[in-house]
Amino acid sequence: MTEPEPTPPPQTLPRWAQVLLALAFLALGLYIVGIYAEVVPYTPRLRCQAVFCDMRVWPVLTAGLAFTSAGLLLGLPERWGALRSLAGLAALVALLATLVGTIMKLVF
Repeated sequence: MTEPEPTPPPQTLPRWAQVLLALAFLALGLYIVGIYAEVVPYTPRLRCQAVFCDMRVWPVLTAGLAFTSAGLLLGLPERWGALRSLAGLAALVALLATLVGTIMKLVF
């Protein structure tokens, strides 16, 4: 009988790519939160066709928090398991809140 071939280890991104992706997510998340907090200037178009023309609504904040939490999740080293788990949970909760808020805005 032949022995089964060992399964290869899962493919992961190199550390530099993880850090670059984490910085991109963090920057985008902080930018969105800055727009919500009116720290970053934002002027909507005259004829807005988006779901959220006013950026001062809570789903915009939760979207920014989801991106920021995802950036933390990608950027933290693996030895900080508890903090990474917390960042992943925060990203998941913020993403779900964003989806619920968007659906509520579309329906009501």
